[in-house]
Amino acid sequence: MSTRSSPFTDLLKQPGRRAVVLDGGLATELEHQGQDLSQGDLWSARLLAENPEAVQQVHRAYYAAGADVATTCSYQASHQGFAQAGYAQDAADELMRRSVQLADAARCSMHDHTSNSPGRRLVAFSCGTYGAVSADGTEYDGNFADKVTVEQLMDFHMRRLEAVAHETAIDLVAFETIPCAKELEAIARLARTQALPAPAWVSVSCKDDSHTCHGEDFAASCLPLLIDCDAIVAVGFNCTAPRHIVPLLHNARCALEQHRAQSRKLLLAYPNSGEGYVSSQQGWDGMPDLTAEQYGSAARQWVAAGARLIGGCCRTTPDHIRGVAANVIDHF
Repeated sequence: MSTRSSPFTDLLKQPGRRAVVLDGGLATELEHQGQDLSQGDLWSARLLAENPEAVQQVHRAYYAAGADVATTCSYQASHQGFAQAGYAQDAADELMRRSVQLADAARCSMHDHTSNSPGRRLVAFSCGTYGAVSADGTEYDGNFADKVTVEQLMDFHMRRLEAVAHETAIDLVAFETIPCAKELEAIARLARTQALPAPAWVSVSCKDDSHTCHGEDFAASCLPLLIDCDAIVAVGFNCTAPRHIVPLLHNARCALEQHRAQSRKLLLAYPNSGEGYVSSQQGWDGMPDLTAEQYGSAARQWVAAGARLIGGCCRTTPDHIRGVAANVIDHF
């Protein structure tokens, strides 16, 4: 599957459009709306069972802010995590399917809330990193890589994909916040089996201008793992500080050009606010790199560096996404 047949093709052909707009921090906005996500290890996925209306409301808020893509509330959803919370496998499968249905319902509820064409809005099924299951912060350093095999990582992601395999509302699979090369290898091998229910993007979390959170050089060691996977139509970075995005995109674009793959892979960027996650405190520390207004303006720099899919991750809000849309779509 090439970028010519990706779900983004028609959007990127629209006059005056420089990028597809992704959504922002789902959990962040849920907390802003008064939801307490601190109980248990399921994080926002707990609301799939306890308050699905709140999840759908956040999806609508991001669509209304200009997002072309809603990312499902399944980042933290896994069979292991649900089992630890007392859910049987069938119930876990149903909740993962519900995450898709809620995003789709939000899409269907939108009429003329934005200047985007309702028929072009997309739903991406979020497959968060294996490290998110433990809810102990290892998703931010990738240290789980030394404790699991590639085959175990493949099985982890495959079980979730099997649960939603027949959900026709899925336009994309979003492998998110991947912190290490071993998990990227697992995803690449899975993508080559043609087991994905839809085209995928793969988004890596990085700790500086060049390296994944686990320490591998992204452009030299990680990107080559993904280049020959036609089912993966976009690669890039999320849950990474905005200050690192331009050099990361530059290095990735150069690597794609070196491999003559720039026409087969779109680049994406949806950084966090720039604050740092402190595992011992189970919370964020520091100050944002950018205000919401500055974040929107920075989207132009990310476009210039090669990104064609742009949104936000942790600690970003509909205001950030509204700013992105205003800066990458002339008619927004």
